[in-house]
Amino acid sequence: MLLSRAAVAVLPFRTLAGLMSRAVASGRVGAGPASARVTKRVAWAIQAAAQRTPIHLNCLPRALAGKIMLRNRGVPSVLHLGARLDGQRMQAHAWLMSGDIAVTGGEEAGAFREIAVFG
Repeated sequence: MLLSRAAVAVLPFRTLAGLMSRAVASGRVGAGPASARVTKRVAWAIQAAAQRTPIHLNCLPRALAGKIMLRNRGVPSVLHLGARLDGQRMQAHAWLMSGDIAVTGGEEAGAFREIAVFG
């Protein structure tokens, strides 16, 4: 996740988008029972690691790390980017889904309007 955070800090969005894979029309990817077990373990690992790092890791580095971890294990996932207005300020959020399982950021996803999807 620290590498993901560094990438977010120094790489242009176009490069990050390539890391997230190509944009897809549908925001849903199916995952079987074996994939669900792996997905839940990856979600747990990301949460556990984020709680133990000395720096704050926001939603995008977590989602990128999860996407890479799942891809390395052959599990499909979809990274979502969303935005919302909070008064005069725009807020952004990233969340990662594998089938119906929220790997990262799923708790807050409902409060954001989806603006991009990467499969």
